[in-house]
Amino acid sequence: VKTKAPPVRTRQWVNKRTGEIEQVPVGIDPGFSYNPGAEYRLAEGFRTLRRKLPALPDDLAQPLMKSWVEGPAAADWLRRPVESMPVAWLPQVASKGLEASNRVVWLSADTMAKQRRQHPELTAEEYLLLPWLLADGLIIQQAASRVAFFRRGARLYKAVVKATGNRSENYVVSFIRTDDGEVRRDRRRGQVLQEW
Repeated sequence: VKTKAPPVRTRQWVNKRTGEIEQVPVGIDPGFSYNPGAEYRLAEGFRTLRRKLPALPDDLAQPLMKSWVEGPAAADWLRRPVESMPVAWLPQVASKGLEASNRVVWLSADTMAKQRRQHPELTAEEYLLLPWLLADGLIIQQAASRVAFFRRGARLYKAVVKATGNRSENYVVSFIRTDDGEVRRDRRRGQVLQEW
């Protein structure tokens, strides 16, 4: 009788949808590394939020958004993005600038995959700063459908939010660590909606 499990050989597998690199056992399909029922429940939760969030008043929506992003569902989504996750509530001045019909800001699974490819230095904890980043700070209108948000903490961050063509939804299209040079460039090219 053997009392020790045999060593498990693994191979590197790249998730084409998210860009995430995982180690999977040799001979095992990568699809067996997660719970599809949990992923389905998470996607259903986001669809419910998509219907209900836009109708909430500010005093309920902002705390709900922050608690959502700080909770386990957001952490699950960051590990395995499905559909789009709500990440912030647009300040009134940015909502007016975008002529948005609602103030919910989403982060799509496709954008998250792009972010992981182009900005692998960003941690999951930094993505959880998005509600804080969009809540207060420097806001610059870049174009009719795009607004940039800058906020200082331990680092200087920039997030760009774009409204869809019919203004029914708002999406984070870029999130980066940045510097003061970027702030100066955006100030020259855009219109300041709100100062620091």
